[in-house]
Amino acid sequence: MSSATECSVCAARVPSSDMPAHRLICFPGLSVSAGQLNKGKCLFTTMPFSAGSEMLAEEALISSAPIEFGALTKLLSRLPEAKCREIFELVDVHSGCDVTYEEAKLCFADVERGAPFTSAESTRMGLTSMNFGGILRTNSMPQDGDVHGLYAVCCRANHSCSENASCQWSAARERQVLVAKRDIEKGEEVTVNYIQGYEGEDLEERRARLRDGFHFECDCERCGADNEPG
Repeated sequence: MSSATECSVCAARVPSSDMPAHRLICFPGLSVSAGQLNKGKCLFTTMPFSAGSEMLAEEALISSAPIEFGALTKLLSRLPEAKCREIFELVDVHSGCDVTYEEAKLCFADVERGAPFTSAESTRMGLTSMNFGGILRTNSMPQDGDVHGLYAVCCRANHSCSENASCQWSAARERQVLVAKRDIEKGEEVTVNYIQGYEGEDLEERRARLRDGFHFECDCERCGADNEPG
């Protein structure tokens, strides 16, 4: 049985074997936990933040420019297990695939070994490729040029057209920085805008853009207000 260790950030007692994964999502004042209405994991505050304050500065789980799947799989296979697990727990709204980390590990081993592949191995590689591609399309955040990154915490923030926070890439710090756009109360869900640059569009234009890019119908506070008659 694994012994427990106290987290130096949140003081929670965490099994020692789970501490690497816990540290990826543990930041002062923030909590990744299950949301309501089938939203999956969401981001909440555990303390108040004032407008303009930095909420976190997060290192990417993985950063990459577009490369072919074999090379990307080798890159994934060399990540620490905790980081790779977090990647395959991120939402994929595009591919319709749901590959577990354990299944992905088998795929990594197949790629490392090389051809020839059995029919089952080829199928597993195809599903893993589709799932990871969907995770990238759903969650990746821009860094420098055509390089994008995946993040254990920033990627958990849900969308709102009246968002209370924004993510900004800091090249100097090599971190994705989450900044409060207004005062945020303790226990409030942290939201960002998935369609930055199109905030001025009307209700139907925003909803269509979100349906096309993220496959959901936005019912945030702003959309609800815009949908009211009169």
